[in-house]
Amino acid sequence: MTKINKFTYGDGSKVPDSVINKLNIIGKDGMPRIDKKYKNISFYNDLKEYFNTVFREEISTHEKKNKIQFGLKSFDIVHALNYEVYQNECTQLSIFGAFLRFGSRGNKIDISRVEVDENFREKGLGTHIMTMFLVAVYETIVKYQKKNKKIPDIILECSGSVGIGKNKLETPVHSQVKFFLKFGFLPYEINGGYIKMKLNSELFLNFMMKLADKHASAA
Repeated sequence: MTKINKFTYGDGSKVPDSVINKLNIIGKDGMPRIDKKYKNISFYNDLKEYFNTVFREEISTHEKKNKIQFGLKSFDIVHALNYEVYQNECTQLSIFGAFLRFGSRGNKIDISRVEVDENFREKGLGTHIMTMFLVAVYETIVKYQKKNKKIPDIILECSGSVGIGKNKLETPVHSQVKFFLKFGFLPYEINGGYIKMKLNSELFLNFMMKLADKHASAA
């Protein structure tokens, strides 16, 4: 686990001291003041386990043949909201130039970032990495249903941009919403210019069925 010793934006660039001082989020010891730390829920831990075992093994069998560049790492992030400072662990998947970051916020799974490097855009990598993630979600849901365990909401927020700082990419909110709709996400809250979306179980199942049919026809 990466120890937090400074504030950075999602792209790794340093948060300006003026912003830090305004929020008053640095304690006397020079470390970030944490008002609330989210604990990892079991569903998040099981998703991590899936990627660390089942999925990593599947990738490794094709890695040399197809030259797949797959990355997986977990780390803590700190973020400020309404002058309160929160900390939670997140996991980032990467394949070629696509990245997806998810974590647990309270009793929900939050997808906090889906991004494709500018050199790899328009190649379907955003759809590919979302599909990778949702296959893991589906497999974990099946396991939970067999044990009658509670399945958390899978949420995300469309804000009109991806990344912060020098790597910030402006993307219209309606384009982001359109992208996530095809996987089974539906809007459930509008806050200013932001739109929050949640995975709909029925639409998600339809997406997985179409995915299975596509793979069956290609076999």
